[in-house]
Amino acid sequence: MRRRTALRLLAAGVAAVPLGARAADQKTPAIAVGKPFPLLSVVSRDGTTYDVPASDGRATLIVVFASDCGPCRIDLPRILPHVARLADKLFTIGFDLTEPDDAAAAYIKRVNITFPVATLTTTDKDFLGGGIALPSFLFIDKGAIIRDLWTGANDTDERDPLLGHLQKVGLS
Repeated sequence: MRRRTALRLLAAGVAAVPLGARAADQKTPAIAVGKPFPLLSVVSRDGTTYDVPASDGRATLIVVFASDCGPCRIDLPRILPHVARLADKLFTIGFDLTEPDDAAAAYIKRVNITFPVATLTTTDKDFLGGGIALPSFLFIDKGAIIRDLWTGANDTDERDPLLGHLQKVGLS
């Protein structure tokens, strides 16, 4: 299976359906704050498979971005220090919507994104309910419940725009 379609929903009743299929064909579960996040098996750009959300007792942060997205270029560098500082308590994974792959790889290297990144096609956004704004950050607690969703650029002058969101999953 190609890397772009390697993300699979493993939620009950939706087992082993590759993303990239139409949402109506997948019976995609609703992604909403306060609801459980469906278990995903994600193949990162380097070929490593990860379970999302993390099953090792850490909270999970999903970062949905594209390298050609202006707001993503603002917000991603802002979160990287927090991601590094909280790595023992917070599993972070990126879902990259950039095409083609070489542009994404160059961006990931230039910005020094150290968390795993899976490359998704634009149709793969359907698992998040489609029409998701970029960047989007999903905060999932240790019990796999979505506790917060930060969507779009944070255009405030906050020095630490991520801290309030992290507190909702028991981190700061």
